[in-house]
Amino acid sequence: MLKNLFHTSLLILFLGLYSIAATAQRVMVEGTPTMKDDFPKKIGNLRLSVNFIGMRKIKTNETKTDSIKIMNTWNQKMILSFQHLPAYLSMKAIPSELEPNKTGIIICTFDGSKRNDWGYFIDKVQLTTNDSLIPKKVISVTSTVEEYFPPMTSDDSATAPRIKFSEEKFDWGKIKSYDKKNHDFIITNEGKKPLALHRAKSNSSSTALHLEKTILQPGENTKLSVDYDCSEQTGNDSRTITIISSDPFRPVVTLTVACEIER
Repeated sequence: MLKNLFHTSLLILFLGLYSIAATAQRVMVEGTPTMKDDFPKKIGNLRLSVNFIGMRKIKTNETKTDSIKIMNTWNQKMILSFQHLPAYLSMKAIPSELEPNKTGIIICTFDGSKRNDWGYFIDKVQLTTNDSLIPKKVISVTSTVEEYFPPMTSDDSATAPRIKFSEEKFDWGKIKSYDKKNHDFIITNEGKKPLALHRAKSNSSSTALHLEKTILQPGENTKLSVDYDCSEQTGNDSRTITIISSDPFRPVVTLTVACEIER
């Protein structure tokens, strides 16, 4: 009886070890990355790890570099080049002549000091190739450009420009569909140095903005006029307006306008 029990235990142990080994081998095979895993995006005969380059946040005194992987799935050599790039972008493919079934990289360098604008941007960059399917390919470069503020002393803080709004949220209440509404936000510089209003941007094309002044001297104010069109909409609605300024304490402020639209 003890002998049979021993043999049974050995058989169970063997089957258990075999099952573990088989599972491990299957996981290893299934876990091996394929070409589609490494290069999921496809533009013509060129495969890419991603079809955009995200710079995320970049200060106006920074230069950032990022890259994506590429692979030529064509049966011919692919020639790659970038043309008509803006001054703040530098892009190149390495190698610039990619042999069939070979991999390379695209390197992008973004110079924040040359962007001369602030906020969120999507740059559509053209990659020119000799690809028989899609010779001209588009790669997006996304970025959020923020002003660089050097470290400040207590005196700097006391004299810095300070942005102030008459209100930061406004609600028209109940309005009728197809109504057109207007509201003026008053912006004041409560600091002791000039305030630059770099940018005012709405998150909706149906909200038009007009900013009377972009430079405010200490104590001076200006009007930001918001025109809202609620055509073909019903229910609660709200829009945001992003203000980017040279206030080192509040460089980005989001205003909100809202209403309830009735038929």
